[in-house]
Order: sequence, then structure tokens, then C-alpha cells
Amino acid sequence: MKVYIETYGCAANKNNSEIIIGKALGGRHEIVNEIDKADIIIINTCTVKHITEQKMFSRLKKLKEKGNKVIVTGCMVPYQSDEIERISKDFIQIPWNDLDRFDKIFHIKSSQARDFSFSPVTRIIQIGTGCLCNCAYCAVKLIKGNIRSRSIEDILHDVEKALLRGYKEIYLTSTDNAAYGFDINVRLPDLVNEILERFDGDYIIRIGMMNPLILKLFYKEFMELYRDARIYKFLHLPIQSGSEKVLKEMHRPGKMEDVYAMHDSFMRITKHMGNFATDIIVGYPTETEEDFNKTMEVLKHLKPDMTHVSKFGPRKGTVAAKMKKLPSQIVKERSRKLSSLVREIAKERNMRWINLETETLIKDVTQSGLIGRNRYYKPIVITNENSKRYLGKWVKVKIVSCTHAHLIGEII
Repeated sequence: MKVYIETYGCAANKNNSEIIIGKALGGRHEIVNEIDKADIIIINTCTVKHITEQKMFSRLKKLKEKGNKVIVTGCMVPYQSDEIERISKDFIQIPWNDLDRFDKIFHIKSSQARDFSFSPVTRIIQIGTGCLCNCAYCAVKLIKGNIRSRSIEDILHDVEKALLRGYKEIYLTSTDNAAYGFDINVRLPDLVNEILERFDGDYIIRIGMMNPLILKLFYKEFMELYRDARIYKFLHLPIQSGSEKVLKEMHRPGKMEDVYAMHDSFMRITKHMGNFATDIIVGYPTETEEDFNKTMEVLKHLKPDMTHVSKFGPRKGTVAAKMKKLPSQIVKERSRKLSSLVREIAKERNMRWINLETETLIKDVTQSGLIGRNRYYKPIVITNENSKRYLGKWVKVKIVSCTHAHLIGEII
């Protein structure tokens, strides 16, 4: 049987697709990259944003016309099962947290599943699902529920397997990494310290997104982890708004002074070169012009290397979905201003790297060059080499130019 899979959304979704493919390979089925050659089409969906949801519905409508067996999984199941069924009653729906149902489809026992990763360099390891907060705009809590952390020993087992198989980059991912362990009486620093103490060697860990509301409870201990060369100097804290009034209305009451304290601690330990990322929702229903200007000022203060800007979109079942939306023209204009600012800041941050030498892990090889990340998790495009012998290797690179999105360098 020939299997085709499309994956949308976060690193956890990508890992779930890796698990599904591992099950298909365990049943000796063939994974194909061309949809027209497939007997089964699997769509691993994402529904975190309104615009993404619309993209998913549009894609499913097109797949209905193909007449193949279609399996829909990911965050739309069961959150939007009724809507999916209205598109086609023939679609098979498998919830994101019930992947063992693929065992029956691929005629295998769980033990027969193979290890599979999309990347020969990177291993994604999920440390838990769900979160501790109840943000007014967010459907993820409705989909994934409260925090459910995996045990440290289970995660260590996965890390050991990954390192034995030669992976150089470990992604620790979940709905909210800061919430890890609150249900099993441990904290994220406990897990990361166990990994670092248990395993020596040539590997590096990327710690994924963390809610600042939760991280502030233990950030001083957490920031010390960045002193270890095996941790990417990368901190992703979605603040969502620079207005404390709006944050309270989002049901994520936070103080900017707490964000500033965490950011300053991170920058101090990383000698002000650390890669700071954040997320902003623009046009939240209660956002005034004054609130928006506060967000602009906060971003000017934080100077993020990367900012994900999203226009507010109502999510089914959330508190914010019942609120009156702002006029679309106002939201578009604010989004335009914010996007322009964050690109300007990102370019300014990247310019600091020009003429510096930096150790870079090569993660991909293309006809036009190499693609990698340095120890600050900065994306680097290398233009003077394209040999596959560099894949998975650390090389010294001199940065010669940049855009707002990435650095451009040459191997030296």
C-alpha cells in the first residue's frame, strides 16, 4: 500500500507524523511524495489560528474530489469533527492522541513500528501535552486539555535512543514547555539537568515555546541552563500583547516587568547575543489604539530576533469568540505597522553578526548551498558549499550578510 502524508502546524504535529510514518514502514508500506500515486492520503491538521483553519477546510474539500481513502488526524480531530464530516462522511477521523489506531490500518503491532525522522540531524521529543492556562482566545486548551507530562525516565530513554542513532539536535517540545512537570512534581530544569548529566557528547538541545506566566515561577534556575554549550541560546516567550490591560482580558494576566526581568537575565547570561523570540496577537477585540502603541513600545524595548505576528481570529468555543471583533481595516493597519517594526528590529539584530565567525550545525543541503543553525539558533544560509559531507557536522562560518529572517555566511 502506498501512503502519502501532509503535515501542518507545530513540532509536536511533525513528530506525530513521524510516528505515523514509522507505523506505515513497520507494516512494509511505501511512503510516497506524490499524492496521485497514493492509495491512502493522511492529513495531519492544525487549527491553532483562524486562517490555518480555513486553509485546512479548503485542503480537505480538494481532497474529497480525489476519491482516495483519506484519513484526517491532528488537532482538528475531534475539535472540528462535525465540520470535517460535513465535507465528507467518507473521511476517516483519528484523534491526535489516539495514533495507535493506525496500527490496525497498517496491520501491525505497536512493537513493529520503525523509528523515523524527517531529518537525519534532528530528533523531536515530546515531553508532554496540554497546559496550565485558560487563555480566552486559545483553542489549544480545548483540544489538548490540562498538562500531562511524560516521566523524566521515559524522556531520557528517547534521548538515549536518539543519540545512539546519531542525531545531533534534540527538540524538546510540548504545548507549553514551561508547564512541564507541574502534574508530576518536577520542573523543566529538573528534566534538562538530568539529560545534561546523563549524556555527554556532541549534541545540542532546543527548548521550545514557554508561557512567560509559568516560566516566571522558576526562571532564575532555568536561565542557568544557558551556560551549557549543549543548550541553544534561544528563548521563545509569547507575550501576545504589550498592554497589561489586554493581557488581563486575554485571561493571561502578566506584568511587563516580569517579562523584562526574564529577558534581561537571558541576555546577560548569553552576553546579549541570545536569540529571543515572541508572539503577538494584533487586533484583539478589546485592544485600543493606546494598547497597540504599548505593544509597539514593548517590542522596541525587547528587540526580539523573531516575532510571530497574528491577526486575531475567533476560535470555536473560546471566550474571545463571543466578543465583537474590531473593524478589519484597523486590524490590517495595525498588523502592517507591527510587521514593519519587527522586520526592522530583526534586521538590526542580525546585522550584529556580520563579519563574525560562528560555529554552525549543518541541517540541510540544497543545490544552492547549506542550511544550518549556530549555537544561538540563528538560521544561516551558506553560499560557498553544497556538499552532503557537511550534513550533521559543526563547521566554522563567517557571516558576510543577512536579511531580517536569516544570516548569510561562508565556510572558512
